[in-house]
This record gives sequence, C-alpha cells and structure tokens, in this order.
Amino acid sequence: MWSEAQKSAYVLGREVGFRPLADTKLQLTVEGMKQATTPLSYPGTPTAWEQECAQRGRVFEIVRAFVDADGDNHEPGEAWTIVGTGFNKFEDVMWIGVRTADGREWLIPLGWRDASQADVLERWAAYVRAKS
Repeated sequence: MWSEAQKSAYVLGREVGFRPLADTKLQLTVEGMKQATTPLSYPGTPTAWEQECAQRGRVFEIVRAFVDADGDNHEPGEAWTIVGTGFNKFEDVMWIGVRTADGREWLIPLGWRDASQADVLERWAAYVRAKS
C-alpha cells in the first residue's frame, strides 16, 4: 500500500515524472487508447513506483486483465516496454508510458482513487510479468 506521502514524493524535487514534449499530440485510436503522435519525454529520475515496479526499458506482459482510467481494457498477452511513468498529484493518477513491439507509444492512466486501478498499482506483479 502506498501512502499519500509516498505518492506525493513522486513529484517533489527532480522526480518530475512524465512530461510530454511541448508539441506532443495525442490521438484516439479505434481501441480508444491515447497514442502519442510524437515521442514521449520523461525527464529527471524515475518515480519511486517506477523504480520498484515498472523499470524503464523492461518488457512486461499482462497476465491478469485490468481496465485503466480511460476505460481501456488490457487483456492477458498484451505486452509493452516501459518508457517512463509520472504521477499527477492533482488527479491522483499514475501515467505509464509504454511502447509496443511495432514502435508505437501509448499512455496508460491508473488512478489511485479507483479501487480496482489502485489494486493494479499496489499489486503490479499480480497483473503483469517481466519478460526481460
């Protein structure tokens, strides 16, 4: 379980987390996920959650289905490489930037206020497994 202090610490100091480039545009696809039309930028050091759970450059495969904050389903077998993460303390949402095997980059939002999404964040290893 992550405390409010731990979640808030993600945005303190140099741990600014996810920041898209100024010209980043998002587009909705048929699946509804937000795809980045330009490369994502994750300045600074990784968030504490990222360091513990979803390290940059690691490939993860979903083993237990979940629904993100945008209502998108993520089913077993879906795999992606973590590009970076960021925490928005105003919305209480962790943004996970991922890259699929075809090179496309996506944003997966998970909210701490929604019990099912908080479960994904707090028990990450129960929903995904590292492939590399």
